[in-house]
Amino acid sequence: GYSVILDYNFAAHPLQSRSTVKLAEKLGAKFFVLRAWAPVSAVRRRLRGARTDIFPDWQVGIAHFERSRKQFDYDKLNKIYLAKVNTARPLGPQLKKPIAALKAEMRI
Repeated sequence: GYSVILDYNFAAHPLQSRSTVKLAEKLGAKFFVLRAWAPVSAVRRRLRGARTDIFPDWQVGIAHFERSRKQFDYDKLNKIYLAKVNTARPLGPQLKKPIAALKAEMRI
């Protein structure tokens, strides 16, 4: 067994989420989602003035964020996550419980 890490927006593509879970089950693999999020104020602050390869400028990045925020109900769509991590806060303390749960699940 190898570990596989997907960096993917399952909330935007819930059908892909179901097919990914089914594929994991078919292969006998465990499937966990770590939900990364940040408060709106933190995202706006990060995007303001930031350089990005994704958007032509930071104003377009903020507009895209605002649209996607209203388009998807992430908490409703992502009911399969192991933990919810606030990326505006230090990650170490937030990851202790999910890592312990993963180790117990994988018997490490």
